Amino acid sequence: MLWINISDSSEHWIIQNFKAQGEWAFGGPIYSSKVLKKIFDALLPISFWSVPPLASLFIALKLFINPLKEKKITLQQKKLGLLVVLAVASWAQYFPVPCNRHYFWAGTPMFIPFFVYLKNLYYYLKETPFSLNKTSFIFALILLSSILSSTIFEVLDRSLSAVAKINKYQYEIKEPHVLKGVLVESQDTVVQLETINSWLQKIRQRHPDISLIGKDIYNQLFATFLPRNELPGILPSAVFTYGPLEATYKFFKHEKNFILEKRPIIYSGKELKLVNELSDYRLLFRVKFKHALEYQSGHALFYVHKDLKLD
Repeated sequence: MLWINISDSSEHWIIQNFKAQGEWAFGGPIYSSKVLKKIFDALLPISFWSVPPLASLFIALKLFINPLKEKKITLQQKKLGLLVVLAVASWAQYFPVPCNRHYFWAGTPMFIPFFVYLKNLYYYLKETPFSLNKTSFIFALILLSSILSSTIFEVLDRSLSAVAKINKYQYEIKEPHVLKGVLVESQDTVVQLETINSWLQKIRQRHPDISLIGKDIYNQLFATFLPRNELPGILPSAVFTYGPLEATYKFFKHEKNFILEKRPIIYSGKELKLVNELSDYRLLFRVKFKHALEYQSGHALFYVHKDLKLD
């Protein structure tokens, strides 16, 4: 929150995290049904990441029922209850794409409830006569076996992929400083990034107060070229929007005013139409990456105001 206030982005934070999210979630049956569908899609096919959410729901149900029976809530139950609330809330982050990255950051808060569930299951099986829970034990064994088998294959596949990447990416980035140490598959990429960084440094030597912003919502490579320890000229630099939210969120109006007032360097992964607030801009230089970086278009174009003096 301190960073948000320093960056004068409180309004942006409220819009993105409350107003926009509310409109997105309750803006119509398409959005709400999409969320629910993707959450439960993430449970199929069976994988390790399908278990923590169900375990968290089980612990949540148990925490709700036990105090009703015992007429009291222990401090340990209260602490676990807070963790379970966090875990279940995090489940929604499996949306919109149930991929390994979404699983990892969404599933991490679920690990504690998951281990509590395993502990409860262990004591239940230990204390209950085998003859009384034979059917449930066999069912649980089959379920866990299927989960573990799919997880083993998943881990094996990712391990082989990691080895392949280690062998593929051999060249270390030197500049910009944010990417220093990152390995890429081509020396050409290293040279091209250094070229971009050198161009921008030359501009900043002549115009030390000039800002750099990006015009692509899904392309944030420009942020790696921001000067060290410097707040971006406008924050957020880009906004993920979905259809009707663009009309609600006023960032694009702020961006237009910022461009007209500050005349920043503008980065884009594609050619821009030089109209409206960009009518006084020109293309300074462009780089076509021989090996595109992940999530990048393969191009880097930098625009500056026509009156910017570089000689």
